[in-house]
Amino acid sequence: MSTSLTWHDVIGKEKEQPYFLDTLAFVANERQAGKTIYPPQKDVFNAFRFTELADVKVVILGQDPITARTRPMACRFPCALHPCAAFTGQYVQRAGDGYPRL
Repeated sequence: MSTSLTWHDVIGKEKEQPYFLDTLAFVANERQAGKTIYPPQKDVFNAFRFTELADVKVVILGQDPITARTRPMACRFPCALHPCAAFTGQYVQRAGDGYPRL
């Protein structure tokens, strides 16, 4: 019998690291100071809540920051209708590598 790894298995200890806790505290302070932070607090880490680790096929890191409420964030990527600039670049790169647009 095989047991699948969970998000907690692979990042659980990372959440206890000083840099991680410092980052969470910094973002909380920025929110409290009235700065607009995306995604909204209730949506932070949605990917881990809504997606099982075993179901992950691709992770995109380092994309342009989402600066408008009408753009994708967290687990919502309505790119088929209105792709953001970062994803348009990904589509161009994929096409150059011989992959069709999704």
